[in-house]
Amino acid sequence: MPNSLGQLEHLKDLDLANNNIETLPNSITELACLENLSLSDNELTSLPESMENLKKLTRLYLSNNKIRKFPESVNKIKSLKTLFLDNNQLLNLPDSIGKLKDLKRLYIYRNQIKEMPETIGLIKNLKTLSIFFNQLEYIPNEIEQLEFLKILNLEINKLKIIPETLGNLISLEFLGLEFNEIENIPDSILRIPKLGELSISPKFLDDQSNTILKILSERGIDIIKPPHNMKFFFEYGGCMFWEHGGEDGEYLPLSSKTVKELKKFCSQWENQYHPDSKERRWTKAEKEDFKKKTSDILKVVESELGEDFNLEY
Repeated sequence: MPNSLGQLEHLKDLDLANNNIETLPNSITELACLENLSLSDNELTSLPESMENLKKLTRLYLSNNKIRKFPESVNKIKSLKTLFLDNNQLLNLPDSIGKLKDLKRLYIYRNQIKEMPETIGLIKNLKTLSIFFNQLEYIPNEIEQLEFLKILNLEINKLKIIPETLGNLISLEFLGLEFNEIENIPDSILRIPKLGELSISPKFLDDQSNTILKILSERGIDIIKPPHNMKFFFEYGGCMFWEHGGEDGEYLPLSSKTVKELKKFCSQWENQYHPDSKERRWTKAEKEDFKKKTSDILKVVESELGEDFNLEY
């Protein structure tokens, strides 16, 4: 990339996605008027140290790169409101993430993050925290300080315990807990006043004696259960099958037609139940129709994979 890029002093939006970029020139931090910067789908492993010079930057997109360490320079961008760092190789979040006081939306799903720092509670204006598909083993009690948090997606992690302080999230509307190692649903969930949707393990739904779920259902809260055998897609490559650039059959011996159907399926599923976008929610009839289509797709998948693959969970 040319250093002359920094001469575009009035530039507000810059989209450099899908360009196989490995490094950024320091001159990019001279774009004083820049508000939106998209660097997704590249080969980046780090960012320039002087990112803090982008004093008007509000949206930063770093999805689908090769970043292993959370860029400390990002934590110095005080104007940042939306940050996408999903589909990278992050191992942890630094304590300094708490410096992003004005951040409203944080998307760090599909990484390898094991710990969430206590300083997450300092991001007072956070409304969306999407950290599903990681290696999280616990949630700090300080998360209760996020009084404006509306969406908290913790699905597909290694959580065994949900902190009681989660019940203090007074603005929370969606809570995703599916595919963890949780043994009990804490009573504190009943204290969340605005909770409208809860994604939870099917084993709890099958437990007729679970009074907490009964109370939530009576309140009209939508208890979300994934389609039959949904776990198959996460464990054997399904949702990641296409996103990592694999050709048909590279990971699973499926026909191109089936792959296209599965890709469409995963896109519909994520738009509904990982609410990072403002998609219209399905009616009950539409949900039932989707479940039937899911069952049909899985039968095709099973027939193509043969006896070596077991889809039952």
